[in-house]
Amino acid sequence: GEHLYLNWDTGQSGGSGQVYVVNNVYAQAFYDRGDTNYYVNPAGSSIVNTITTGALTANGDILANSHVYGRSVNNSYSYLYRFGGLFFTWDSDTYGTNTHHSIRSTYGNTFTDSITLNSFNHIRFNIDSNGNNDTSYFEVGDGTTGTGNVIFRLSQNGNVNIYGTTILPEANSQIKIGTFTDGSSNSGIYDDDDILIGDGGSISIFPHRRGDYGLNATGATSTTFRSKLNIWSDNEDHMTFGGASTHMVSAWENWKIWINNDSANDGHLQLYNKSTKVEFARLSGGGANSFILGTFKATGDLRAPIFYDSDDTTYYLNPTSTGTSLNVAGTVRSKSIV
Repeated sequence: GEHLYLNWDTGQSGGSGQVYVVNNVYAQAFYDRGDTNYYVNPAGSSIVNTITTGALTANGDILANSHVYGRSVNNSYSYLYRFGGLFFTWDSDTYGTNTHHSIRSTYGNTFTDSITLNSFNHIRFNIDSNGNNDTSYFEVGDGTTGTGNVIFRLSQNGNVNIYGTTILPEANSQIKIGTFTDGSSNSGIYDDDDILIGDGGSISIFPHRRGDYGLNATGATSTTFRSKLNIWSDNEDHMTFGGASTHMVSAWENWKIWINNDSANDGHLQLYNKSTKVEFARLSGGGANSFILGTFKATGDLRAPIFYDSDDTTYYLNPTSTGTSLNVAGTVRSKSIV
């Protein structure tokens, strides 16, 4: 039958101080003999100091009044498996079970094969936080659990790489380059613009630079700015720069260039020779001081109501005048006079 063997020797005289039971021992709770603050109550709550076990199954909640650690083994680590959510807190007597401050296997509030991160306040990522890596970056990949298929990268030097198309879907979305200060002269005036360049900002486009980046003048591509407002037509307004020989300005209907639009002065559009740095043409905002230096050739005809001598405007040609149509200082010659 069942037997119970007791050894009442406390161990002080060399005994074991142990009780051996062949089969089972039944009790409502088992207390530590040296400190009854520690006990095991299988059907209720238990308080123990350290548990070492191959596996532990809890049918209820596990409450840690201190910390939970993974293994402490060189070149090894621990995992957490099968969690639908982790809820965080900085004030455990008030917060710590709130959906608003958690990471869950959800899309919004629906549990699915997605991850949703919620925060009561800021979310901040620090890269190279110990300051010993000079090539760190924050990166987003697609279709992999590895390091390939990068679609977004933010480097620690502030550079941003986007591998795809950047879309501003909202009508009031803007890209701003430089610094901006609202004032009486500019407050709200650019609210409808998509790209703004402010103080200190610039845009540089380098499809090639005299052989830089492995390209040369004959193999380089062109850079084109397009405006296609007429969606029912293949025609478009565009400006093309660069390439081996392509430099084009094309308008589907009309181009308008406003010279010195915000000033009372006339202003000028000036064209210079690249090599000599000499101005060879000027269009004046007032129209009175426009000129072309050198020979002007028209492949068709040249039309004007009157033609003046640029050195002395008392000499002119006015073909439709019923008075003096031609006034010149020298001799007028013609192979035939009608």
